[in-house]
Amino acid sequence: MEEALRLTTGNKSAATRMLGLKRTTLVAKLRRKNGSIQESTVMASDRTDRDELFSEFIAAADSRKDT
Repeated sequence: MEEALRLTTGNKSAATRMLGLKRTTLVAKLRRKNGSIQESTVMASDRTDRDELFSEFIAAADSRKDT
């Protein structure tokens, strides 16, 4: 979840699409995990790095589907 939020620069709607969750589910999980409404989102300073990380994230997710 945190990786999806980081890759989407904190955009919860985009992160939920990546994770296949409803937005309310993501927010609830984040609240339980963090013990509050605070979500840590680290913005990537370089678009190229963010795009590369996103590609790696999608590749990892796709490989999990194959198992």
